[in-house]
Amino acid sequence: MLWLIARCIPSEPYSEQRKPLVAIALKCAQLAWPWMPQTAKECIELHERWISGENISIDRLQMAQNAAYLIYAAAYTAYAVTYTASAAAATYAAYATAADATNQKILKQTADIIRSSYPDIEEILNKIPQNNYKI
Repeated sequence: MLWLIARCIPSEPYSEQRKPLVAIALKCAQLAWPWMPQTAKECIELHERWISGENISIDRLQMAQNAAYLIYAAAYTAYAVTYTASAAAATYAAYATAADATNQKILKQTADIIRSSYPDIEEILNKIPQNNYKI
């Protein structure tokens, strides 16, 4: 939904106009706070300070984003290697079931956060011609 909102309410990256959308994205990301590595938490905190008006350079924001992304990429690679190399299909199935329930809860919370900031979300999204995005 945030991607579509950004398409409907255009703004430049790191602009004052983009800050409200970034703030919502950060609120959504914080739903996963208990499972986040410290690097991702620091990235979120840095962006919150930027939104609050602290003078933080775009380069510093981007370096924090890149560091957080690399941590997630490394974690995903380790996860993929572990499950590819092992025969833990039953464990994986149990994990996937539990993760799906958690994901559904977080997706609902995310939608609620977005709708609280954009109560007219359907009106905003209806401005996008159907051929401008493909699912």
